[in-house]
Amino acid sequence: VHAVNNLVWNPGWRDFGKSPNLYVEVHDSKDHIFKTRIVKRNTKPTWTDSFELTSPPLSMLTFRLLHDAPGPDVRIAEAETTVGELMEQSFPNEAVVWLDMKAPNGEILGRLSVSLYAFTGGKGIEKMSEDTSKLKLQPLVGDALDSFVAVEGLSGAKISDTLSAVLSALENIVKVGDELAKIHPYANAAWKVLTSVYKIVQNQREADEKVAQLVEAMARLYSFAKEVDSVVNNSKPVQDIVLRITMQTMECALLLREYSGHGFLGRIAKTSILGVGQRIDELTAALLRLKDEFDRGIAVQTTVVSAQILDKVEKLENSSVLSDLKRARRSSHRPSTRRECLPGTRSEIIEHITQRLSTPSEARIVWLSGVAGSGKSTIATSVSEYFRGLGRLGIFLCFARNDMVGSDPILVLHAIAYGLATLHPHIEAAICMALSRDSNLVDAPIDKQFQELLLGPLESVKQHLIGPFIVVIDALDECADNSRNVLGNLITNFFTKLPAAFRFFVTSRPDFNITRLFRHKAVVEECSLDKAAENDHDISVYILDRLATIRQAHRLSCIWPGEDVIQQLINLSGTLFIWAATALDFVEGKKLFEPHKRLEALLKTPFQTGGNLDQLYTLALASDGDWDDKGFRESATAILAAIALAKAPMTDSAMDAILGLDDGTAARVLNFLGSVVQWSAGQPARTLHASFDDFLVSPHRVDNPWFFDVAKAKKSLASGCFMVMQKHLKFNICRLPDSHLLNSEVSGLKETRESHLTPALTYATRFWGPHLGDSAFDDEILVSLQGFLTDKFLFWLEVLSVLQEMASAPGILQFAQKYMLVSTGFQHGRILLLNCRLSGKRQVD
Repeated sequence: VHAVNNLVWNPGWRDFGKSPNLYVEVHDSKDHIFKTRIVKRNTKPTWTDSFELTSPPLSMLTFRLLHDAPGPDVRIAEAETTVGELMEQSFPNEAVVWLDMKAPNGEILGRLSVSLYAFTGGKGIEKMSEDTSKLKLQPLVGDALDSFVAVEGLSGAKISDTLSAVLSALENIVKVGDELAKIHPYANAAWKVLTSVYKIVQNQREADEKVAQLVEAMARLYSFAKEVDSVVNNSKPVQDIVLRITMQTMECALLLREYSGHGFLGRIAKTSILGVGQRIDELTAALLRLKDEFDRGIAVQTTVVSAQILDKVEKLENSSVLSDLKRARRSSHRPSTRRECLPGTRSEIIEHITQRLSTPSEARIVWLSGVAGSGKSTIATSVSEYFRGLGRLGIFLCFARNDMVGSDPILVLHAIAYGLATLHPHIEAAICMALSRDSNLVDAPIDKQFQELLLGPLESVKQHLIGPFIVVIDALDECADNSRNVLGNLITNFFTKLPAAFRFFVTSRPDFNITRLFRHKAVVEECSLDKAAENDHDISVYILDRLATIRQAHRLSCIWPGEDVIQQLINLSGTLFIWAATALDFVEGKKLFEPHKRLEALLKTPFQTGGNLDQLYTLALASDGDWDDKGFRESATAILAAIALAKAPMTDSAMDAILGLDDGTAARVLNFLGSVVQWSAGQPARTLHASFDDFLVSPHRVDNPWFFDVAKAKKSLASGCFMVMQKHLKFNICRLPDSHLLNSEVSGLKETRESHLTPALTYATRFWGPHLGDSAFDDEILVSLQGFLTDKFLFWLEVLSVLQEMASAPGILQFAQKYMLVSTGFQHGRILLLNCRLSGKRQVD
């Protein structure tokens, strides 16, 4: 270990502004720790310390830079590499290697120089070569496979024995995977499915030749499992290979289960699955490629081969046929900002859900119910990512309270159809065929669309499909009442008629209407999050993880904040993850407050019950906002109202324009609200949880400085949309070379619209109708509506077209029609609207 250069040093409160006392710890894969001497009061330390390493090339080395501080030492930054990487860079010229030293948040705080030298006489290299040889294939548990892998044409009994050995090997990976959160779910699921296959073939006298071929390939692949703990834990590349091995095993297990007659197709599967021989050949080849990859210890990113029967399908002009369905996919609330569960949390319930969705049963729907803030959405994200990794996620739909477009039942049906069509070529061909036969199908009643767009096509290709295929629907309770009832009925009474391979995972609060539709039905399995045994443990893990991050970022004592305080936070959280998340966001803060002081303020608050969100939100807003300042108060209430009532999250610049605020006002205010609002400059602002929206719009907040009149706020948003459109809409706003060109004929259309359409104009164009529908009748808004229809209507259609949202125009105009019906004296306006609707129809046609 030589030196540290370019160190970024920020003294903590215990350092009194002095330079650090630095030393380096070196951790190897065997948990050996080597320490350099301490260089005192120096930000450019140098050492001549050396250590003897006997680890193999794939072993991980961690270099940690620490400060010998008063009290517990402070970890400043660290770097990771492998022995092999150091060898490549150091040998044969014994070159100095520079490593980037990174803080927990990824920021580079300096560079560490190290060198790796061979022992005299080459003993070091010999030792490493000897250790490297241990990565070669080892005999499987008890050498159980040696007598089977070379046998051609296995009997049923020998297949059973070979599968038993594979299961033993896979069980080793499951045990190692307990420490590797990314591998464990797939290894565990594959082990369970393969166990069910083993029980089936145990009593078979004869085995299919193709089945024997696949099982033999699995046995060859798993011959590494005896040494899996020493190999996997030491190397990130090897971990990636093992992850893909377990995912490939899951695909093999699903095919074997289906072929045995115990899968989603039932007992007819063996005679009805099409192209299964070719598929087994492809799976076998994939297993052999992975075996070769593991032997070489190099991750070449072999693609996991699906068990689906992907023989040639006649190619239609599918992109254009599916375009209407794709629009529905765009309109759905996107889950891209959602986070997965923290590793080590929610393991039991996620495993239960994924297993139930993967196992043939009468229950086609798994329904996760729980109170607000209990972590349903995070679990939904983890479940969806699990099945996305297997290539079996049809779609992940997340509903939001004010997103009226995204929760429209017809659009939900279209989004699911599009998602499934992109998942499998036979599904795509069948759905496209249905749309080609009836170009008006997307406008038919919902029950007919279900029959002809989903049920018929999926039934016609089910013999090509090896399940499961998963649709995840999060926050069903956030839909409007009318949509919620229709969607609930669609899920429980229609979707359950689809082929058994299609499974649905739904989350919601235990709303009365949802409970009435879902509870006590054979096709629904309910999981109650409020009763989950692991709640307390998982919240504890989450709180400890967040406190560790805060502690490292602010360089606090390693014992901060103490066991008693941690237990107090766990008790205050009750069973609500959102309470813990919001509380720790408050403690961390975006401004330059010291966390220990904010934690003291939190703990001094006399919370009435565990998980009391109202008191927590009150504390966060009162502490972070300058509510005595009239200007801040007026701007902040308008911005909070816009966030709570928006039809889609708005950027800070969009809020400035629509609310009529000075440029930069929203950004300045949002900087104060980081404990309760998720936002960064130029990005849409979102509340951290729907419960904060409930808090803001409650009439019981009238005495709080952040209270806003909901009716006035709705009027303000509608007026703001008309103001923005009146100011900015104009002919050929995107400056296209020819306004008669089709969108498909315009090169770089996406970049063009992003450079000419502001976020405020895009939002107003899409959502003035729903905001108008939310507003009580008002003469000023009526005048704005008349001016818009008279002067800007065709320009509005042009922008809708560029945004590829033309199909939404009739629905938006219906809001205008209903609004005008309230006015008995606006006959001219109704005639004007009729002319506009006719003009709009011609534009759409």
